[in-house]
Amino acid sequence: MEEPSFVKIEVLKFFSNRMLIDDFGVRLDNVSFQKITEDENCMLIAPFEELEIKEDVWECGSDKSPGPDGLSFSFIKLFWHFINKDFVKAIQDFHAHGCFSKGCNASFISLIPKYSNPQSLDEYRPISLVRSIYKVIYKILPIKIKKVSKNVIDSSQ
Repeated sequence: MEEPSFVKIEVLKFFSNRMLIDDFGVRLDNVSFQKITEDENCMLIAPFEELEIKEDVWECGSDKSPGPDGLSFSFIKLFWHFINKDFVKAIQDFHAHGCFSKGCNASFISLIPKYSNPQSLDEYRPISLVRSIYKVIYKILPIKIKKVSKNVIDSSQ
């Protein structure tokens, strides 16, 4: 199959079928879960602070290739004193509204070959190329959750 429109349809079918979620029939009726305290809840839902955001940006590797927005973390770190207010505002707006402003939430899907000479679609790995702000939020959220996870996740897990 070489016609681009047919290839596009087959790729969509192939990966749609691979990403279907089956019902495993697991039920959690009558299971008692541990809860976080009111103070922990307040900490989790508190807006992100500038220092918290900056620390997470500095934890990101600087030598990675730039994302689809053309920015690498070395660029963000180098020009932090110029962009910090806008960068922090974008993350705080995400916190306040639960979404990004129009145009900020674009990402790109790319197929990366698993082997040197792929012959079929299952020999590719789909990856999502996301922008730098997503990466920072992706790092901040687990740090907040980690602070309370020991209280709700059993030590045996």
